[in-house]
Amino acid sequence: MVKKHSAAMPPQPKLNWSMIAVVAALAGVLLLVKTFRGKTDEFKNKTIPAAIKKVLNSPDTKFEVSSIKETNGVYEFQLKLQNQSYTSYITKDGKILFTSGVKLDDAGKQAAGAASTTSAQKKLTAKDLKKSDKPTLTAFVVANCPYGLQTQRVFKKAMEDAPALADYLKVKYIGSIVDGKITAMHGDEEAKENLKQICIRDEQPDLYWPYVNCYMKEGKTEVCLTEAGVDTAMMTACTEDPKRGNAFAQKDFDMANKFNVSG
Repeated sequence: MVKKHSAAMPPQPKLNWSMIAVVAALAGVLLLVKTFRGKTDEFKNKTIPAAIKKVLNSPDTKFEVSSIKETNGVYEFQLKLQNQSYTSYITKDGKILFTSGVKLDDAGKQAAGAASTTSAQKKLTAKDLKKSDKPTLTAFVVANCPYGLQTQRVFKKAMEDAPALADYLKVKYIGSIVDGKITAMHGDEEAKENLKQICIRDEQPDLYWPYVNCYMKEGKTEVCLTEAGVDTAMMTACTEDPKRGNAFAQKDFDMANKFNVSG
């Protein structure tokens, strides 16, 4: 009798499931990174610029968007506008834009110092305001704040449409004077610009809006001084004379403090 021998099957390699899991996980991570990068690129190049242009309502105003990342359920990005940088935010659906924000983890550190100052100040209400048959609308701004610039644009447009409104629309500035020097929320350059605008407003009032209207576009001080025809010698003398520039500015700051206005 002849015995039949079946051929031996070669051993099958064992699947390394742990390696497969690692590769799959890496593929998933790469897919998520690619998807996130595509989403943030779309926000950086399309969604955010469109939102900012809508808020500024000024096609001539230049700005830059960079360093977008996800944080606390929104996108955080760097906004450069009028030579100032802002850490800004936008919701993931692109419908709500915050040109700046307050991180609550840091807010508590500032609250203690602010409490001692604000607790002594009386909160004014509409009942405390002096009634007038010719009310004045006053906007409190700083030279390089997007919201302040937008307010000034609204005022300018209103006065173009109805020149008589010029007597009822006023612009005041927010800041303080420390050791004889003007300070502002966005640094020394903004403080200097605030003081220039205050001096033009108070000593060359007819040139205030022509100058500001130019400055709102690109923040080019020297170009706008020339374009508006400002007497720069008079303006410089004002900014360097504490009894003029600082005195004018202090009146603005006192009014802002009176109504608890802050940036």
